Amino acid sequence: MAALKAKALCNVSDRYHCLTDANKIRNIEACRNNPQFDAPGYKIQIVGSLEGVQCASDRYQPFIFWTNGSYLCKFEKSLCHGEGEVRFSLGTTTEDRACRCDYTNGYDFVVSPNHTCFCMPTEEDCSCFMRQCPSGFVLSPDYDCAPVHKLLEKSRCPLISTVDNTQPSTQPKDEGDQNHNYQNVLVRGRSLILTIVVSILLVPVLLIIGIGFFIAFPLGKLIGINHILSVCFEYMCCIQFSSCKKSLLQV
Repeated sequence: MAALKAKALCNVSDRYHCLTDANKIRNIEACRNNPQFDAPGYKIQIVGSLEGVQCASDRYQPFIFWTNGSYLCKFEKSLCHGEGEVRFSLGTTTEDRACRCDYTNGYDFVVSPNHTCFCMPTEEDCSCFMRQCPSGFVLSPDYDCAPVHKLLEKSRCPLISTVDNTQPSTQPKDEGDQNHNYQNVLVRGRSLILTIVVSILLVPVLLIIGIGFFIAFPLGKLIGINHILSVCFEYMCCIQFSSCKKSLLQV
């Protein structure tokens, strides 16, 4: 239809131009003998004279823009709105947006992309699916099922930014499902590591206290030193395994 319209107005379709007039905020049709062009990432519009401007944020132009071709940059950027998809990058005036699967909600790529961390919708399949990891494991930023403590290690892929990815997931989130509640998992992992570190530091302290009591009181058995030591070790186990079921103050 566009070619027929161009031929009807200008006899030769290459002479037909349809460009945006930035002052009148509308498209202007005209016949011109010599089409003009601009670099990839730009388009030409009318601002008194012809002027090159960057593509709009939702479009891109990967090759030279010709005035007798279109008034818009050629392609619209991908939305990354498929099930489980989130945006990885905004793209540029010459490149499409990149998408990734939302690992924080348990989504992985159906087909492994050319790049480990993201895929290009115009070049490959970016479909995602809900991946089930074994008990005690969660999906990492690298899309591997990893134990909780491994999530604190450095990964190849960046973490998903909650600021950049504001669009809601198309999959309803189960508030009661803790397997893929990523923030809760990280908090539990940090708490576990902190508990282990505190327990390790307390072992020599408690031993020194016990030995000090024994040296200071040779008749320790008569004053209940064994009971004191047993309470100390029970307190140590309490901290490490969080399994106290009785008061430790009964000395």
